[in-house]
Amino acid sequence: PYGRVLAALGLAAAERAQARRRLMSEPIGLAGVAPALGLELEPHVLAEAEQDLYRELASVRLFPEVADVLRRLRAEGFRIALASNLALPYAVPVRLLLPFELDAQAWSFELGAIKPDAAFYAQLCRRLGCAPADVLMVGDTFANDVEGARAAGLQALHLDRSGVAGSGAIHSLADLSARIAAVARPGGAAQKATLPASE
Repeated sequence: PYGRVLAALGLAAAERAQARRRLMSEPIGLAGVAPALGLELEPHVLAEAEQDLYRELASVRLFPEVADVLRRLRAEGFRIALASNLALPYAVPVRLLLPFELDAQAWSFELGAIKPDAAFYAQLCRRLGCAPADVLMVGDTFANDVEGARAAGLQALHLDRSGVAGSGAIHSLADLSARIAAVARPGGAAQKATLPASE
């Protein structure tokens, strides 16, 4: 829906890329896109995009194993954070679907930074109250979640649900418990992990 609005505004490719980045790093709802960019949008285009957005938000689901994995990690003493590049409206269904309140949530539109920016990861660590080296980032976008996290000093593990990535990746969060001892550094005062929770 956001892409549909940006296309209707007639932005050039570079302008669209810049606008997308802004829309993920500021709390801008769909109706606020055109005004934020100093442009006008035909009302029927906005109405159609909002209908698309409502349908998309209603379709958000947790992957089947996520709630059980989160509960298991919590029971094992891990602190858990959600770290996501999202536009404002998408946070609502994710928050409602989580099985309990996480220790921290890092949404790009709240932080004013997006993964893989080092500033995003610095604020995530601050919200968790952890040193970067004590945080394991588990994410499904290699450049943002793995390379970006490692560049910011975090540990990182690639979640590749397609099964295509090499042996360094996990293919489901259900695989995380078996891998965490091999990836997480032992001896910390507390255990921490960040998890991508939704499709």
